Amino acid sequence: RLGPMCRQGAVDTLDALTEVAVQQLRQPPADAPLLLWVHLAVGAGVEPDFPPRGLVAADQALARMLEATERETLVVVASTHGGPAEGVPPGRCARRLSPDLLRVRIVLAGAGVRVTRPGWPTSLVDVAPTVVEIIGARPAPGWHGRTLLRPPGLRPLVFQARCGRRLDQRGMRLGSLLVTHDRA
Repeated sequence: RLGPMCRQGAVDTLDALTEVAVQQLRQPPADAPLLLWVHLAVGAGVEPDFPPRGLVAADQALARMLEATERETLVVVASTHGGPAEGVPPGRCARRLSPDLLRVRIVLAGAGVRVTRPGWPTSLVDVAPTVVEIIGARPAPGWHGRTLLRPPGLRPLVFQARCGRRLDQRGMRLGSLLVTHDRA
């Protein structure tokens, strides 16, 4: 229900988006589970003040949403990428894919979820298989991700970065090995 509102421009600030999400969380549907996907696009139009004020605002928005959730709620927080590349001004492209930029933060919290920090490389493709395992379902055939609840074993993680409309950087990580290709 949030998607159409956001696309029509009805939700154009972080505060407005947070308020709509909080309303949905306080009044979930009585006849079905609620899946609420909220994209806090810090630095991408919804909240223009990129670090540090933008991240503080995103943390405050997340805190408001968490306060509105019920105990049975599974909460997943994932970043699209790690921190900004060192020395790169907001809105500019990184010249290389640094380990900090590649480090994706993923947090899962809720009933039956043990707080842990995996000691292995993870990827956003791991979020969906983890969630379906937690709720007792099975992953769809062909999914590339693996659950974050157990070590996955050695596997390659592939990534890419765009600068404008051009695909500038690609790479692969396998264990502690990192290979990148930059088109500069």
